[in-house]
Amino acid sequence: MRKKEFKNYLFILAGSVLLSLGVVWFLTPNQLLTGGTAGLSLLLHYVTPLTIGTIMIAINIPLLIVGVKYLGKMFAIRTVITLLLISVLIDTFMEVLHVKAFVLDTILASLFGGIFIGIGLALVIKGNSSAGGSTIIAKIVASKMEMKAGQVLLIIDSLIV
Repeated sequence: MRKKEFKNYLFILAGSVLLSLGVVWFLTPNQLLTGGTAGLSLLLHYVTPLTIGTIMIAINIPLLIVGVKYLGKMFAIRTVITLLLISVLIDTFMEVLHVKAFVLDTILASLFGGIFIGIGLALVIKGNSSAGGSTIIAKIVASKMEMKAGQVLLIIDSLIV
């Protein structure tokens, strides 16, 4: 494996761990949401017996199938790896850590959860990957319309949260 690709996977691993801990330590104990398909997965988890990881994978499979054309082969492969890693880590941390709320104040939990998830997602992106979901939708919409992917993401996140 080339050195650059190895570094990509280290960023993906570190980012996936931070993102997953942000969800498990701060969001789920306080029944909070985040944007994108992760937020939709959390919402469905709160009202069904399904695990967050299972829901994330189920939501993202059709998006990945459609999105491969727009993502490119290697980006799509890294995104699948990232999605599987995040899904497994969230479900494993939920089962193993049995976290009660670290922070009972909802505003602080939102802040710390956002910091962990934001840094985690930044590391995943630095690893030339994505967490799937709304990023795939944003890339598809941006390629079809005169919008930037960031604008599409903002709209999607606003609709979910």
